Amino acid sequence: MPAGSEHWGYRCGEPVTDAIDRWAEDAADALADLFDPSGVREAWRRVRELPGGSGAACVVHTDLSEENLLVGPDGELAGVVDFGGTGVGDRSVDLLYAWSIFDDPAREVFRDAAGADEATWTRARAWAFVGPGLLTIASYRHTMPARVERLTVMVERIAAEVGVRLR
Repeated sequence: MPAGSEHWGYRCGEPVTDAIDRWAEDAADALADLFDPSGVREAWRRVRELPGGSGAACVVHTDLSEENLLVGPDGELAGVVDFGGTGVGDRSVDLLYAWSIFDDPAREVFRDAAGADEATWTRARAWAFVGPGLLTIASYRHTMPARVERLTVMVERIAAEVGVRLR
């Protein structure tokens, strides 16, 4: 399996590369009818400066989105599905969907429970914005409207955290 951010992008805890900057730039253009492209670019500029991986690589699921979490009738997590992207990488990858799943107070509870240090949390926020956020919205906006709606909220939450309005 090829290594490095050109193949795995954010999953390795590596710094932002030109390729990842192009992801954000292309998404800003592709989503110009949904978000203000200058707002997208500014939010990306504000979140993209991040530290490299702060801990040892570990086993990561890479897609802990709502669609892959099974919740029981009591509201408790009952299971996780879709292990197709499982591999070894940066633990921030399994925190990406926090901005999609949880509101602000619950997100802080989740962060504390996950034991995420500032560097890990900062990487998760940046990767959530560009990876499953902008790229997924651009790719699935016409075929998975419910997912796109949740991820649009996620991208807007992240932008708001860094003082940017996208609409």
